[in-house]
Amino acid sequence: MIDILLKLLIGLGALTLTAYTLAWAIPPGGTLKVGEASLEDRGSNESKGFFPIWLFDACAVGTAGRGIGWQFGQGLSLPDLRRPTERTAYLKATIQSIIRTYIYVDVVDSFLETLPGVTPTGGTLFLQNLPLGQRYAVSTALHLAIGLCVILGIEMWYDIASLVGVGLLNQPPSTWPPCHDRPWRTRSLHEFWSRRWHQILRHTFMIYGGYPGEWLAGGVGRLFGVFLASGIYHEVGFYLGGSSIDWKVIAFFVLQAVGILAEKSYTAYTGRRVGGWLGFSWAALFVVLLGQMCSESFDIQCYRRLRLTSYFSQLVDGAGRGREGDRTASGQPY
Repeated sequence: MIDILLKLLIGLGALTLTAYTLAWAIPPGGTLKVGEASLEDRGSNESKGFFPIWLFDACAVGTAGRGIGWQFGQGLSLPDLRRPTERTAYLKATIQSIIRTYIYVDVVDSFLETLPGVTPTGGTLFLQNLPLGQRYAVSTALHLAIGLCVILGIEMWYDIASLVGVGLLNQPPSTWPPCHDRPWRTRSLHEFWSRRWHQILRHTFMIYGGYPGEWLAGGVGRLFGVFLASGIYHEVGFYLGGSSIDWKVIAFFVLQAVGILAEKSYTAYTGRRVGGWLGFSWAALFVVLLGQMCSESFDIQCYRRLRLTSYFSQLVDGAGRGREGDRTASGQPY
């Protein structure tokens, strides 16, 4: 498990840093903070905390997926702060959040393993022994459970990173706003991907797909380029996690661009923005219904190979084996 996890993290980390390196190397004026006109506006011999300013800035920009405080992140919609802005109180609340999130993910993951057809190393979301309606009702419920694990898992690792940023690099808590902005409140597919879902890899996908796509085909090319890059990025992650190549993952992300383009066409034709419960339903069609092709690949082929959280499931498994042992010793049937 550790070997697979290291391969995944190293591979995706290399892809991300390669994208950042391209972005930092091309602009002749360098990568600037908000309010800077040139690199000369920044002192090179100063120190910040325990680190010289150049090392502090290198670490800061290298982990600034959303570009908070940097010019390349301007215009990004950020969630409102929901934790204390005082440093000690923030660190305490974040540690509590990490513990709580870990327990939530572990309980949901352990529940998934109790379902027929799903094992720690494989299985499927689509139970073929059920009638069609029930089969897809169950797969939708499982997809939502997996989505909850994904959201909480991302937020847990984000919180761990924020402990380093605030606790070690002495960054202000205000530079670590919430990772997600309540995705269940979305009122359009565009709103879901541009605001509600986390924007940590936004710059990476713009570099790999958005900017080249815009150069080739304008705004439409940028839209499809971003989601194509996202699909390939995720599929590479799944492959490094031990799964085989599954083009359904890439298809899922490209279809998101189709849905957003349809929203833009509707707005251009009617003059009205997509919203309300119809907009929510439209977004759910693409994220919840079509998203099951992605969950099938992610959960069954990759995530279960990693087993990032297993303490609760080990307790359940241990209790189950204990009961079976007692019944065997007493001659009781299973």
